[in-house]
Amino acid sequence: MIALKAGLAPSDPRVLSAQLELGDSYAKTGDTNDAIDLYQDVAKHAHAAHQSSSEGFALLRIAHLYAAFSKGKSSPYYTDAVNAANRLIARTEPELAPFVRAAKLLKANMAVQHGDTGAVDRLVAEYRDAAKGTAVPVLLYAPKIEQRQLSGREGASGTTLNQLAVDDFDNQWVDVSFLIGADGKVSETEVLRKSATLSGDWVKPILTAIAGRRYAPLAPDNQGFFRVERYSFTAAWTTQTGSRMRVRSPVPKIEMVDLSGDQAVGG
Repeated sequence: MIALKAGLAPSDPRVLSAQLELGDSYAKTGDTNDAIDLYQDVAKHAHAAHQSSSEGFALLRIAHLYAAFSKGKSSPYYTDAVNAANRLIARTEPELAPFVRAAKLLKANMAVQHGDTGAVDRLVAEYRDAAKGTAVPVLLYAPKIEQRQLSGREGASGTTLNQLAVDDFDNQWVDVSFLIGADGKVSETEVLRKSATLSGDWVKPILTAIAGRRYAPLAPDNQGFFRVERYSFTAAWTTQTGSRMRVRSPVPKIEMVDLSGDQAVGG
């Protein structure tokens, strides 16, 4: 960062971009305060230099970071997230419009997670006209894919047993097809293809989550969009203490690749 800033103004796009990446690193390691401070600094310099994109990314990151740490409406992080989103939503510059929409999506997702089931319907109503005629579906809300709760043993320090994967991660995938209707709701969710060695109970929560998605409404004469997404049940590669042999982590994860002909716009 020091080398990058040498001879460059604080508002230089290269400096702002590097600072955003540094803030992301702070956030990933749990250094929330330093991340927020850095994002705020980027937003200030970007605003002064009329760098709307950098300012929008910084302001949106602040709201998302607070939301990530929010555990409920009584949490101070929840209030901070809502306030940060509202400050961005209040901006009227055309250049910040994509970030304003993203902030509205964030607020709607937070509201649904904390019991306001009507939040998505209100968001859909707002986007009803804006999304008409779009060539790709615009995702407004996606429920979390609920997987089984881990025991706490996985990846913990101590015995080698804690480092061993108990799930089968070899060639575990399914292709899920579904239809997005003109009203933005999902129907006909089903497994289109699957691996020959598919095992475990990880697929059903994916189907449930996809069925609960809401997309922006389409034009009335639009017949809908047929989508296919591949989901893989896998885990990161790691090494055990005292060995250089690569093994699968005991902490599973689900990865998705969109196999549709076009790419949906995520919320």
